[in-house]
Amino acid sequence: MATKNFFNLPQSVTSISEKHKIGTPKQHAIYTNWSTFEDQSLSRRSLLDVFTDRIPVVREQGILTVDERKRMLEIVRTHDLGTYDTEHTWPRLGFLWIPCNFIDFRVSDKTGYFESVKDARSLQNRWKNEAGVDIVKRVVDRIRQTTGMKVQVASEQDSEYFAGVLRAVDRGILVHADYAPYEAAGWKIGDVVAQVTWNILLNEVPGGDTLIYDRQWQAPEDDLAWRKEFPKDTYHPQMLQAHPFKAMKAVPGDLTFFNPRYSIDRPEQDCSP
Repeated sequence: MATKNFFNLPQSVTSISEKHKIGTPKQHAIYTNWSTFEDQSLSRRSLLDVFTDRIPVVREQGILTVDERKRMLEIVRTHDLGTYDTEHTWPRLGFLWIPCNFIDFRVSDKTGYFESVKDARSLQNRWKNEAGVDIVKRVVDRIRQTTGMKVQVASEQDSEYFAGVLRAVDRGILVHADYAPYEAAGWKIGDVVAQVTWNILLNEVPGGDTLIYDRQWQAPEDDLAWRKEFPKDTYHPQMLQAHPFKAMKAVPGDLTFFNPRYSIDRPEQDCSP
């Protein structure tokens, strides 16, 4: 049987490349804070390593079963979702969280924010009542059981913050950062000393990998030098030149923790819920 080639490559690429070789390039080193680029399983040590930027990703496999994800997706399809302000976020992105303009903590009305938490939890309540999944409690319990750490939803003046943003993505998310000390000055959540992002993919689609950069956000310097005019919540990719990155594979049902400066590739097909 004849060997099939990819596109127009010859059968013996090695011989061709050796024939035209004009010299061996000099090797150079690129600095990284990460001790490994491999996914690490959830433990007290690995979670602390993500917080301190020693590793890029912690992955806890299968926190949701296939049947649970299917039930949750069916509920999402019948639930009203909002969309981000396209002046700040592009491509268009569906979401369910506190419906404030741009980023919640950049508004000064704390009373209005906390009064909105109940409505923002409407989807999570449906998941609990109709699918039997309390997603935030499941994440909290898994961290407690695996690491022995104290875990709770953040609160301020006896009112809980919203936790568990749902995003409906079918055209990717551009480079951005999520870091409360810069984005939530004057709020209790802004007092944190370290932060990670947690994520669970519900829909089984090809593509959609998350790119995580070994590049910490520095404000206001990075905003002045690199923030785009449009969309306003993202940055020019030149700020990431010469910095290593981790391509975190999108695996439905896995719980991942990672560095909060990242982008998400466009899925290879429409992944609308």
